[in-house]
Amino acid sequence: VIQNLIQIHSIPFNKIFLRKFDRINKTVSYNKIYLYDCFFHVFFILFLKYFKIKFSVNERKIIKKTLIELSRELEKNIKAPMYRDFQSSNIFYLEDNSIGFIDFQDMRWGVPLYDLASLLWDSYFTIPNNLITYLSHYYFKESNTPENYELLFKCALHRKLHDAGAFALAFLEQGKERYKPFIDVALRQCKELLEMIGKYEDFKTVLMDKKVFSV
Repeated sequence: VIQNLIQIHSIPFNKIFLRKFDRINKTVSYNKIYLYDCFFHVFFILFLKYFKIKFSVNERKIIKKTLIELSRELEKNIKAPMYRDFQSSNIFYLEDNSIGFIDFQDMRWGVPLYDLASLLWDSYFTIPNNLITYLSHYYFKESNTPENYELLFKCALHRKLHDAGAFALAFLEQGKERYKPFIDVALRQCKELLEMIGKYEDFKTVLMDKKVFSV
């Protein structure tokens, strides 16, 4: 799976986005996309609608500042095709022992480590920390990518915040009860990632105070 991911990330831009629609749509500012994901799925759906949190003006400023900083950090590292939903539910072993992939219609030119983060911090299938370390090191080595664990953790944090909000949306708006338990899984991973990153302490404190991480 990691080898396939490396191959995806090595495909030239003009070999993926062939239509004019693709070239325009797939290169839209990622700052806008990341911010949309954060503010819609995380702030509006997860915090306001699911948890029904009432934030003070200062708390809102802290959340907004953190989400913007996180989004801009990712945008600075756009450099390759990004699958954008590279997780266990979209990966299959086929009858001929090859590996198949689905749900790649949202692929964009983006941050390769976002895909690696989506795979290693999966809400549906928990990968042990020692295996995460091994697989991430393997990716960096085989792809000739400089090791940047801070960026990897930030990609994972963004992904898990988005996942928690997406699960909340499916539960609240679509009545899909099966997604509710995964909200807690994603939030637990967010808490662990915040501790690993060692930044965004004000953001973490606000969420702890509001019992978001009491899972």
